[in-house]
Amino acid sequence: MKPKLKTELILVEYWDCGNPDHRHKTEAVASACIEKRKNRAALSTGAREWTNEAYAAVLKHHREGARQCDIARSLGLSAERTRQVLAKAERLERAGESADPLDRLSVRARNCLLSQNLDTAEAVRAALADGRLDDVPNFGAVSKEEVRRWLDGLPSN
Repeated sequence: MKPKLKTELILVEYWDCGNPDHRHKTEAVASACIEKRKNRAALSTGAREWTNEAYAAVLKHHREGARQCDIARSLGLSAERTRQVLAKAERLERAGESADPLDRLSVRARNCLLSQNLDTAEAVRAALADGRLDDVPNFGAVSKEEVRRWLDGLPSN
């Protein structure tokens, strides 16, 4: 017996939800997938920029009785990220009540400045102006920008 070349066409029918990786067997499942994607897009936080006011609003909401899981769901965050946001909000609140203006900076920026014996706003402003902060380890562009915003927010003397 000799081998024969055969051709077999296969017809695949499926419900399309718009995702090229999905092939749904029923229209109901495809519709549910579309709705799920819409809900995720609405909740997506992307690269959200958190302001002090946003942190304060989340903390206020939590203190009014909202559970962490409810806050997480409403903001589209994970439970762990919500815990981090609440912790930072509490730190910012405590820093706002502190007499030391350096307390309003992140831990990294504050520690880097203190390691260089820069413990006043005037000393930090002078060091930033003359470039002394350029060679400080772990003090890069993001930390410098944070310090600039911090200095801009301080009352002028």
